Amino acid sequence: MKKNYLKIMLICMLGIFLSNCEDGEIGPAGKDGIDGTDGTDGTNGTDGENGVGFEELTKYGSIKLTLTGKRPDGVAINATETFKFTNPSGVQNRFYKTDEYLSFEPQRFLNTTNDNFREMEPQINFYLELTDPGKETEAFSYFEVSLQNYIAIANDQTYFNMNAFMATSLPHDAENSGINNFSFTNYNFNEETNKLSFTSSFVLPAEAKGNQTKHDLSIEIEVDITVLKSIDPIHLKKH
Repeated sequence: MKKNYLKIMLICMLGIFLSNCEDGEIGPAGKDGIDGTDGTDGTNGTDGENGVGFEELTKYGSIKLTLTGKRPDGVAINATETFKFTNPSGVQNRFYKTDEYLSFEPQRFLNTTNDNFREMEPQINFYLELTDPGKETEAFSYFEVSLQNYIAIANDQTYFNMNAFMATSLPHDAENSGINNFSFTNYNFNEETNKLSFTSSFVLPAEAKGNQTKHDLSIEIEVDITVLKSIDPIHLKKH
């Protein structure tokens, strides 16, 4: 009994002592912990839909252009662009055939076009002519290409313009626009589908009119397009 009484007295005294204690000052904040490891990247989102009219402007195929050489400042260049947009009217995407010759006149833009500023857009046009179409004597006759308002932009934030007319033989008004080392390969034209494909390569000399690089420029053109048949009775044969 006496032991229990002493225990009770001790507990009471301890309670009175603790109730009279005051909190000490707050200690300094501890150091920040180390950053955790980054989480894994999320999956890529799905591609957005093409804008209205995109398929209509690109459904006739494209012309791929590759320029290899040196820029005006002497730095090497290897630029590739795909011209895939057509004029909505379809007029500059045609071919014309007679018993004597077959000609193609397509045009492609680098970007979608604005009706009011179409002639100012980067574009490529070519005229291809063959003789005796569909016969054993069918042969290449003439080729010309025009590159207009093209701006070659490099990774070092520099650019130069290209406005050049180039041809396998020169009209009287196209001084210094000739090309060298011309090659015409992989030609195929399907008259059932109107699909035309070929590859052409050549060198535009440094002194040629329109060669803003002032260096020999190697040019390759890869054509994979669909053209419309012109039944207009008036057609100008260029060569």
